Amino acid sequence: MKSERRSSERIKVELSAYWEGEKGRCKCIVSDLSIAGCFVLGAGQVSDGELIRLEILIPRNKLMVLWGEVTNHLDEIGFGMRFTTSGPEETKRLARMIKRAKEKNSRT
Repeated sequence: MKSERRSSERIKVELSAYWEGEKGRCKCIVSDLSIAGCFVLGAGQVSDGELIRLEILIPRNKLMVLWGEVTNHLDEIGFGMRFTTSGPEETKRLARMIKRAKEKNSRT
């Protein structure tokens, strides 16, 4: 049985985003999200341990910028990342976004 490495529950989402790393910038979809990290669907090459800048487009045409480290990747599919730096304001915004997504998921 595989042990769970995540410290926070991930919520299913479908958020448009862009990621930027050592080899460029790519459009992507954030498919699950937690206060500690997310999974990014999209083409592009990344390496485990690489530092990534993630720009998530949130409702009302706003942008949330998060930094994180690639924890695992699947070539041409996407990658998991653990958030490494975020201030208190970004953490609050992220928590509110997760709460809204969880409420939306429970209604469907």
